[in-house]
Amino acid sequence: MSALDSRPGSAVAAEPSGAIAAPFPAPGKLKRSVSESLAGFVHLRLHSEYSIVDGMVRIDDAVAAAVADKMPAVALTDLSNVFGLVKFYTAARKAGVKPIVGCDVWITHESERDAPHRLLLLCQSREGYLKLAEWLTRAYRGNQHRGRAELKREWFAEGTSGLAMSATVSARAITPVRPRLPEPGRSSSPTVTTSRCSARAMPTTMR
Repeated sequence: MSALDSRPGSAVAAEPSGAIAAPFPAPGKLKRSVSESLAGFVHLRLHSEYSIVDGMVRIDDAVAAAVADKMPAVALTDLSNVFGLVKFYTAARKAGVKPIVGCDVWITHESERDAPHRLLLLCQSREGYLKLAEWLTRAYRGNQHRGRAELKREWFAEGTSGLAMSATVSARAITPVRPRLPEPGRSSSPTVTTSRCSARAMPTTMR
C-alpha cells in the first residue's frame, strides 16, 4: 500500500498495518479528558462581577463552570467586599457545589500608603465570617485611602480564629514589627523581625 492515502483530495499519510495511532486525540476526547482532569480541583481565588475594578465573571456562569468541571467546591473572593455572597451561596448550594466564602483584601502599608499589601482570606467557620465582616466594615468606615478600604495589620493581633490566609503573603504584612537592638560594633540603624503565619490554622489544601 502506498504511504499516502489513495483517496482523492487526501494528503494524510495512511497508517501501515500494525502502526500506532496518532498521539493527538479527537477534539471531543480531548475536551472530555480536560474536564475529567479538573475533577477534584477547587478554585480558591475568584473575582466576580462584584469586583468592580478587576472582575467581570457572572456568579451564575462561575457556578455553572464549576459544575461542568466537576468541582466539589468553589470560593468567591471578590476584592474588598462580600456584596455577592448571598447570590453566590444560593446559586452554589442549588447546583450542589460547596460554597467557600472569602475575600481579597488590602492591608495598609503605613510607610507607603499608595503601595498596600494584598492578602487572601477564606472563612473556615461562622466565627471567621463574622470576623471578616467586622474588619471590612471597619475598613470602609474608618480606614480608606483614595477610596480603597484597607485592613490594618494590628487588627490581626485581635485573633484570626476561623480564617485561613493565603500562604503566599509576606508575614511582614500582618505581623507587628519588633525593633531589634543593634549588636556591638554594628550599625545602629533599626531592623525588624517577623514571624511566619502558622500553617496549623489552615486547612490541608491551603498548606
